[in-house]
Amino acid sequence: MQSESSRFVVRAARSQPIGDCNDDACGSSPRRLWVLDGATGVSDRRWTRFASDASWLAHTASDLLRDPQWDGQPLAAALSGLEAQLRAAFIEAVACEGLSQPGVHEMPSACLGIVQLLGDEIEVACVGDISVVVQAPGRLFQVFTDGAAEPFSRRTLHAWQRARASPHGANAMWEEACKVIRENRSAMNQPGGYRVVHPVLAWAQGVQVHRLPAVAGTRILLASDGLWRLVDLFREMSPQALMQAIEYQGIGRVLARLRAMEADDPACEAFARVKPGDDATGMLAELTFAGGAFE
Repeated sequence: MQSESSRFVVRAARSQPIGDCNDDACGSSPRRLWVLDGATGVSDRRWTRFASDASWLAHTASDLLRDPQWDGQPLAAALSGLEAQLRAAFIEAVACEGLSQPGVHEMPSACLGIVQLLGDEIEVACVGDISVVVQAPGRLFQVFTDGAAEPFSRRTLHAWQRARASPHGANAMWEEACKVIRENRSAMNQPGGYRVVHPVLAWAQGVQVHRLPAVAGTRILLASDGLWRLVDLFREMSPQALMQAIEYQGIGRVLARLRAMEADDPACEAFARVKPGDDATGMLAELTFAGGAFE
């Protein structure tokens, strides 16, 4: 194929918050697709003027990924550039508020799924539990994610379940769960821990980049863990079925199905989870020839 004439065309994209503030973000350019899922630090401290610090991190990173300076560069270089630019933006934001630096667990972090077209290859990287589904014409579906945080997530869930069973009240529940969350977050971007996008800790070096042949007609789905609940929590559909449902039913109907399942189990008893509902983001795109039949 002529790589110069190819591009990603977004077929569907939506980011739906569970409340007033959306800690997810997504974006695209002709040669790059991304989804981010921000997480607020374990602290009452506020770092930015955004509705949440997690939202600031996710949306700032999304804005930076639109910069065309990284076009034509390997994905590893783009991620290293993003790390440096995020750190500078965070330092500027903190300086504006006159805040000092506490423990890193008090700072926001984010998961990132990103897909890039480079020459005759598609590059895929996941930092955290964003899921990326790829299907080239006539080939099997491939699913990419970063499962390193899964054991830590299970620890948090078990701690939250123990706290909910405690007779000591909501404050004691939260404090007990926070102890485990802080312990987990001390493993962020450390050997034997898990990797996240972070405004201070180094994270980009060593991110695994998967490379696939760039074939016209390849479909790609990026999903935050809130949307991925339909696959790994509710077991409502397979990765392939999720992609097909978004393509043929529309992402709005898929999100409505997700919200209905969350609403049917508000106490998180049938499906164990820390948050009854979560921000959910999905983007479906196709690799096409510019000026071809799909334009």
